[in-house]
Amino acid sequence: MLLKFSSSDILHSDLVDRDSGKVMYTIKTTTFLTTRRFYEDIIGSKRTVVRRRMTIVRDRHDTKIAQIVWAGRIPTGIKIYHEKMNNLALLFQGCDRFNSIDRALHFPTRLNCQWVATKHSLRLNCLDSGRTKSAFHLNSMHLLKYFMPAPLPLFANNFLEISSSSSRARAEMIGAPLSRAFEAWYALTRGVVTFLIIEVIRRNVFDLRPEDFNDHLGPLVATDDDLVDAEVEVSSTRSGRRPSLLSKLRSSIIGRRILTL
Repeated sequence: MLLKFSSSDILHSDLVDRDSGKVMYTIKTTTFLTTRRFYEDIIGSKRTVVRRRMTIVRDRHDTKIAQIVWAGRIPTGIKIYHEKMNNLALLFQGCDRFNSIDRALHFPTRLNCQWVATKHSLRLNCLDSGRTKSAFHLNSMHLLKYFMPAPLPLFANNFLEISSSSSRARAEMIGAPLSRAFEAWYALTRGVVTFLIIEVIRRNVFDLRPEDFNDHLGPLVATDDDLVDAEVEVSSTRSGRRPSLLSKLRSSIIGRRILTL
């Protein structure tokens, strides 16, 4: 299946089936206010109003089927249908440590597949065969069965490609066993939500126009509030160290500009 984003803004776009022309999903990101309890040495504990963002995914019947709550650029709550996940470990096969190898981020998944994010690509690969099961094509043109960089912004589109011939790729996105009538739709939804999260992380880490998310996730200056409750670990197989993802992002080429309220 090939899904085309109707807008260059992936957090505010329709996802259209390239073959049928039907809108499969509508993605919108909004802002809301909530309260958090902070502790200060002098005055003790107090509640403070903070700003949060929420990405909502609706199906073609305008039914809300998924949401992501963001603290800055970090997801702090994920819900897909009735499945709730308070951290990324539940989305990535219980793993909260992502390998960083050869300037690539590796996100483990179910059934021996993994997402591999680099500066130039984002793909879901099978560990057994090494074949690509799904891929994101940024600012591309689709001609016949091939993708190529668009020469001008006028001709550029973003595509999310999901292999229809791979039962393994579909099963990876399905997650827990569900009824056959429902599992295909759940699989696609889980894949879309996973993609949105990884693509935000990928653009931040590799400095790929992360300012594109400013309208929805805030400017690139971090505040202390963004750093609470939101740590995800990233491991380096070369050094053996396991710095937090926040530390990894701070030390990357975009420095401290990644997270914000």
